[in-house]
Amino acid sequence: MTRRTQADNSSKPALTPERAVLFGHLVVNLPVVGIIGSGYLLGYSRGNPIWAMIGMLLGMVLAWLWWSISVPKWREWAKRQGADEARTQFLGQRSGLVWPKASVFEKTEFRTRKKP
Repeated sequence: MTRRTQADNSSKPALTPERAVLFGHLVVNLPVVGIIGSGYLLGYSRGNPIWAMIGMLLGMVLAWLWWSISVPKWREWAKRQGADEARTQFLGQRSGLVWPKASVFEKTEFRTRKKP
């Protein structure tokens, strides 16, 4: 068994923006759909269409909260893995993973403050 050196780690290929966005859909948007659907189904199980709509609306609020927390974490992860930030943003926007920069909705991301 050989020890990994720092040079071995730096020779690792960077994450492509395409793979980063695919991963983002799996860890961000797939749960969003599940949260909204679960809210709807929970409301629907109460036997009244009004409850189904209330459940779906509650699911949308919780899903947006999930999105607002998970997207900044995904962005940071993709950056650490070497994905090109501009290309990842472009592909994320085109595929519906993220909002355009400086849009009202993009401002709902919960970003952590950078330590000096």
